[in-house]
Amino acid sequence: DNSSALAEWEKRKIEVVRLPGSKGKIPIEEVLKELGKREILHLLVEGGASLFQQFIQERACQKVVFYTAPRIMGSRGLSFFPDFSINRLEEMIGGHITQFHILGKDIKIVMSLV
Repeated sequence: DNSSALAEWEKRKIEVVRLPGSKGKIPIEEVLKELGKREILHLLVEGGASLFQQFIQERACQKVVFYTAPRIMGSRGLSFFPDFSINRLEEMIGGHITQFHILGKDIKIVMSLV
């Protein structure tokens, strides 16, 4: 139950907009429409693999930023796309790398999807 958190946010004058979701997913298209009504044109989405995958699958982003470390975990490691099933080359989501930075031992890759 989120009622205590919602009450706290409202007390702090934080507007909460409720949108219908299903199966544990947020309604991305509805969120983007609501932001558009408010003239919000840029959105930083920071979440886990499921949210990341949902934005990619729904083609709801123009740019993706990946951070990766020089570590190999094998099949038990976490995936960027845990439930993403693309089986044919025609279904691939293409793009191009617009930035590439070495940050200490890690790598930052910025990919444009448009």
